[in-house]
Amino acid sequence: MKSKLDLPTEEVKNVLRAKINPTVMKVGIKTLKSLKDGRILIEAGTTEEINKLRQTIKEKCGGGARSNLATA
Repeated sequence: MKSKLDLPTEEVKNVLRAKINPTVMKVGIKTLKSLKDGRILIEAGTTEEINKLRQTIKEKCGGGARSNLATA
């Protein structure tokens, strides 16, 4: 995930924590890590959980964030 507004990664993490509650969504987040290129890595257990997170981020963060799905 990356901010379209070029916000620092710590600020993006804080916005995510404030707007998204994974416990209510019943999604287990394994990792929330800042990458050197300004992106944030969010790891979840299953593809279904990742899709839930992506949809919620899109709804609650609007056009301020861009997400890419990568599965192992």
